[in-house]
Amino acid sequence: VTLAQGILESSNGQSRLARNENNHFGIKATPSWIAGGGKYGIYTDDKPNEKFCSYDSVGDSYEHHSRFLKENTMFAKIPVALFGYKLSPSAYKVYCAMSCCTAADGRASVRMGRLAQICNLSRTTVDRCIRELIALELIEKKNQYKTDGTYRACLYQLSRLDGRWIAVPCNSFTMQLPASAFVVYAAMLSFRGKNGRAFPSIRRLGIMVGLACGTVGAALKTLILAGLLRKARRW
Repeated sequence: VTLAQGILESSNGQSRLARNENNHFGIKATPSWIAGGGKYGIYTDDKPNEKFCSYDSVGDSYEHHSRFLKENTMFAKIPVALFGYKLSPSAYKVYCAMSCCTAADGRASVRMGRLAQICNLSRTTVDRCIRELIALELIEKKNQYKTDGTYRACLYQLSRLDGRWIAVPCNSFTMQLPASAFVVYAAMLSFRGKNGRAFPSIRRLGIMVGLACGTVGAALKTLILAGLLRKARRW
């Protein structure tokens, strides 16, 4: 999956970043990267004169990408009311990724390739999920333009949903989960008490996320094997 994302992000290794800087993922140079002596190139992307990491080899780009995902844990602030929309499992993932990229005004400026990278989904699937979210009026898609009038990126406005919220970790580990396991994990978090325990039935989880009981059971097994859940008898 990482290889496929690198190919897509770098236009099969032919983008300017890939050819000039060996940067196959469009990772920008952070202040800590620069302070640590990391090299960078200056390009116009969302803004003029942005700094992008420069690598000695393509292998260094892939290594930094993996380390970047592992070390940068994001949390999506998700309204519990979202489960009432019975989204497809992949759409929940995309919504969570957008939530992580959202500014204080509820707007998220993020490229489809970046969403595919975060969610471990294909661009085709991400596009389908975005259309699903727009149809349900959970997001509104707008275009951003540069000062010269040319297209810059998509801007998504997330609709405000009232009620209780939960924090869903969206790091490289959880986002690598199958979509069904991810949405069941998010649903389990909504039932979690202060002691970290949750007692929803498989049937209740299935109704909540719109999945068959068998699919929910398989997702719970995946989460237990991944170490995200521990099953214990309730006495």
